[in-house]
Formats: sequence, structure tokens, C-alpha cells
Amino acid sequence: MIGILFVDDEPMVLEGLANALRKHRKEWRMTFAVGGAEALARLEEQHFDVVVADMRMPGMSGEQLLERVRARWPETARIVLSGQTDEDVARRLVHLAHQFLAKPSDAETIHRVVSRTHNLQLLLQDDALRQLVGRMGQLPSLPELFTKVRDLLDDPEHSIGDLGDLIGQDPALATKVVQIVNSAFFGMATKVTNIGKAVNYLGGRTVRDVVLGVEVFHNVPDIAKATGIDATELQRNSLRCAELTAAIAGEMDPEARDDGYLAGLLVNVGLLVLASRLPEVLAPMVTAARESGRPLHEVEREFQRQTHAEIGAYLLGLWGLPMAVVEAVADQHTPGRLTPESFGLAGALHVAEGLLLDEALLDRAYLARVGVEDRLDAWREHAQRTIETVAA
Repeated sequence: MIGILFVDDEPMVLEGLANALRKHRKEWRMTFAVGGAEALARLEEQHFDVVVADMRMPGMSGEQLLERVRARWPETARIVLSGQTDEDVARRLVHLAHQFLAKPSDAETIHRVVSRTHNLQLLLQDDALRQLVGRMGQLPSLPELFTKVRDLLDDPEHSIGDLGDLIGQDPALATKVVQIVNSAFFGMATKVTNIGKAVNYLGGRTVRDVVLGVEVFHNVPDIAKATGIDATELQRNSLRCAELTAAIAGEMDPEARDDGYLAGLLVNVGLLVLASRLPEVLAPMVTAARESGRPLHEVEREFQRQTHAEIGAYLLGLWGLPMAVVEAVADQHTPGRLTPESFGLAGALHVAEGLLLDEALLDRAYLARVGVEDRLDAWREHAQRTIETVAA
């Protein structure tokens, strides 16, 4: 039974939630706390799988409560249920909350989001995955330049010029930003060569995502000899996957476009972690996959139960990236595992990767079930244009 703690400063709101969610009491152990102090007391008394907290509360805000929960009970999923929906609030919470629900949300929406979040938490806390990650020693930390860009964007006094100056300090990254803005994906009428103009055109969030995608591949050791995987080719595939996933996700839901780009950029992060930290584990699996002509993730599943998809998602979860992105990376090969009845970000990433690498990877039954199979021809044409225009 899933243990869920609901926190709000208004008893009437908690009573309404209790009544609305009563039909789920056989699968959920629900506790209701008035305010942050009472919530912390309940957390000290028993384990909760999920905390659902209001944002604006007197005494201890939801933000302060979630900071305490993250520090003391990091395995507990954190969800915000709040009437504050402005961009500044969402930006502050992205590192604290796994999911954000706007008030009012109906009971089924709350049930769906809580269940999805808990299922992903279970996947990433699997004993086999923990053991494998434990063998790697210290995992990579969130890249420093990405952190600086994120902090700059969180500063209300920042300007796009400040962001351009920061990016310009890294010649390799500046070159990549200019290259991306000039790709066919962005449809520029004239070639852009100035880093400031490139940053201005892309916008802060896209630049932030590009920085993370590039830095993940930055300073990667020569893994080709040890594992047979070419990091440069992997980066090229990731950039293509970012553009195609953004296009597919944006077609289905315009607000998912940015997360689609980030998920595509980070689709191979688990492979990089394995190749750099446990090359002796990855190398025989790469060899077996090539000799048998089977997908690498199928071979990984046989060898060690977990694949690079779950490993990558585990790392992204530790980094505090949006749960939608973490979920998509985890489910890139099995898009119906966590959200079987919808075509979300995981579905878009799954289609993009299959069309760019090998259509045999596509789960046709899933695509038919969620009603998007008739879009494959159009997406296939887009994939071909992406392959022709995006180079590393």
C-alpha cells in the first residue's frame, strides 16, 4: 500500500481531498497534515512514499517543507499541489518537486500523477539498479556550467546578454550553440555567427538544455577502445534525437516541446555513465548485441536486468531534472510501462529514437493502442530531414 502525506494549511482543503480520494483508500494509506510542522512530525513517525504539499503556507512554506523532505527523506517523491502557477514559482520548484499540480485538480488527475510518480520511484529504487550503480563509485555531478546557467536564469535581474557572455567563455560550447541555431530545425533565413544573437534567438531555456547536453559529453574519456562505442557518434545521435523528439512532443502538446528537446539530448546519458565507469561490464554486452544483431537494451536486460535507460534516468533523477524527462529516458525502449494508455514524452522519445536508429525498435502495438500509428509517415520524413541536417 502506498503511503501518501497530504499537506495544506487549510483543513477544509484537506477534508475535500480526503472525500474526493476516498475510493482509493484500499490502495493508498492517506495521512493529512495541517501545515509544515505537523507534516514533519508525521514524517518522523512513519514512512511515506509520496508527499503532496501546498506551496503557500504560513510559518513554513511548501518550498521550505520540500527542502527538508529532500534532505532527510530523499527516497520520498515530492509533489506540489498549488494555486500558484506562475513561471518563477515553477522554476524555483523544478529542483525540489518531482511533479507540479495546479489547484484545483480533480481526484483522477491527482491519482494518475501520484501513481506515475510512485511507479517511477520504484523503478529507480530497484535493488539490482542500486547494486549496479553502487559498483560505479561516485556518479557524475551536475555539470558546473549548467548550474551557472540555471542560476543565472533564476536571477530576475539577468539579461540575455549576461547569458551570452557566460556561454562565450567556453569556445566549444559557443560553437555548438551557434551550430544548433543554424540547423534546419530552427529555420533561420540567414546564417547566425554571433553567439549573442544565437543565444537571443534560442532563448534561455533552450540554451540551458543545450549546455547540459553538451557538457554531459564534455571530458568523456576515450571509450571507443574500451567499449566499442564512439562518443562523437553518440553525441550526434543525441542532437538528432533532441530535435525530432521536440518536434513530435510539440505536435502532440506544445508545452512539452522543451522537455522533449532535453529528453532527446540526454537519451544516451546512461550509456556514457556505463562506458566511463564500468567499461568491463558494457563491452561484452556491446559485442554480444553486434554479433547477434539484437538491440543493446535487450542484451543488457539478459546480462544484468537493468539497461542504460534506467541507469540514465537514475542519474537524471539525482540531478533533480524534471520528472517528465526522467520518466521518458527510463521508458525510452518500453513506452507503455509507466503510462500505458497515453502518448506522452516517453512515447515521443521512443518514436524519435526508433526512426533515427532502427524502426525495428518501435513498439507498434503500443503506437496503435495510443492512436498515433498513422503519424509515422510524417514523422519518418521529419527524421530523414533531421539526419541530413544535424551533424555533431
